[in-house]
Amino acid sequence: MKNLVVLFGLMTFGTVGFSQYNDTLYFKSGNVKSCTIVEYDDEFIVYNYRNKKQKLVDNKIAISSLKSFVIYNEFNELIFDSKNPAKKEGE
Repeated sequence: MKNLVVLFGLMTFGTVGFSQYNDTLYFKSGNVKSCTIVEYDDEFIVYNYRNKKQKLVDNKIAISSLKSFVIYNEFNELIFDSKNPAKKEGE
């Protein structure tokens, strides 16, 4: 039974480690926000982040108000960089 509790604890820790906010928004004002980008197109980005009270907040922002943004996968591999959109996964 003790082994199961330890195993469950390690699995939970591993899952929490991969659920970090690793996508980044760079605003024209100089602010930087760590978030998870859910969806994006030519005009808007839909993302979520945790506020000061640790509550999950969904937000939508116009791409025109950003300097750039980057998207990483759960293994911290770069998927998309708005400054270099030609870079694809696996390059």
